[in-house]
Amino acid sequence: MTKIALLIIVIFYFSTSYAASDTVIKNIQIITYENKFNPEYGYIVISGHKIKNVGKGAYKNNVNNADVIDGKNMFVIPGLIDSHNHIDSILGFDNSTQLKRIDLVNEYRNQLPRSYLYFGYITLIDLSTSDQEIISEFKGQPERPDLFTSGGAITEFNGYPMVFLNEEEKLKKLPNFIMSVENKKTDNIKLKKDHSPEKLVNNILKNSGTFVKVFYEPGFNEQNKFPVPSLNNIKAVIEQSHKKQLPVIMHANSAIAQRFAIKAGADGVAHGLWNWNTGNKTNIMPENIKEILNDIANKKVGYQATIRTMGGLFDLFDENYFSDPNLSKVVPQSLLNWYQTKEGEWFKNEIIEDNDEEKVKNQIKLAYDRALISLGYLAQKEGFLLFASDTPSALLRD
Repeated sequence: MTKIALLIIVIFYFSTSYAASDTVIKNIQIITYENKFNPEYGYIVISGHKIKNVGKGAYKNNVNNADVIDGKNMFVIPGLIDSHNHIDSILGFDNSTQLKRIDLVNEYRNQLPRSYLYFGYITLIDLSTSDQEIISEFKGQPERPDLFTSGGAITEFNGYPMVFLNEEEKLKKLPNFIMSVENKKTDNIKLKKDHSPEKLVNNILKNSGTFVKVFYEPGFNEQNKFPVPSLNNIKAVIEQSHKKQLPVIMHANSAIAQRFAIKAGADGVAHGLWNWNTGNKTNIMPENIKEILNDIANKKVGYQATIRTMGGLFDLFDENYFSDPNLSKVVPQSLLNWYQTKEGEWFKNEIIEDNDEEKVKNQIKLAYDRALISLGYLAQKEGFLLFASDTPSALLRD
């Protein structure tokens, strides 16, 4: 099978004279937006870090003293943009593990920028982190993709994901919380004022945020329900964001949440529609789900399907998963070794708990199927689809 082995951002710099340090890639299939993604046989001339010319047909050996690379059986494509990342997270690591295994943390973070480049990603969007130290560390790497951040996501006080953090971590990791009237635990008027929609958006701008991320997660099931922001508060956040020319992306993976995002006027939704909020186990799409997806398509709401979030859960049960030699190009081998230890398998054990393994796998498959069916329907309706991996939840496989 022919492999996509060259991943280069295609920027056209046309010129008739070339320097001695030029590099020529010949005999390649070039795929760009300009040629409507139909492969064209040709060559590329690169000078320094810039593409100076893209030529059709055979290379004529007309560049003096150039280094020539034969790209036979290879493709060149535009550099990839991943619109959903979390550079501060390490798959399978909670805070205590990060403190205990600082060696693995350092190896991972040193390799991460180059891993993205290796697989062709030249622009990343981080949706949540407000940790300026981690952001600066990433941007300080000599070889890395461009990085755009949210300046810190907005969540309801003690809602998702704040509810999973201890008291010390809450304000550090999620400083941009909002306090809705529906949340009866938030009676502190001064604190509410300090976290008004206007102040939160200004905080995001101060942290160099280029967009606004909002969490809306009512819960995973009847046993796990979380407080959520009010519609009025989120509308106010969106109004303030748009005044500052900032788009708003909302975490929403259920029918309830995505309908809320539409009502609020969000510009995009993060995650696929894998929770239809129906009690049955069918994967036949109900009419109310079609209505939600029709609205998303008609309003051109950006849609981050993040299918691999569910697909990654399947990998927990794949005994041959770690035999893939490409994995060490994604994360360090030392971390791959840790994942195969008893300590590294904690998440698999947690999601199974006292349940039957097959039952858990069937639940994951149902969610995966529903997300895929929803995505397929939205594609047919020509929805505004955004590539979004949700790395690191989907980090270990394309």
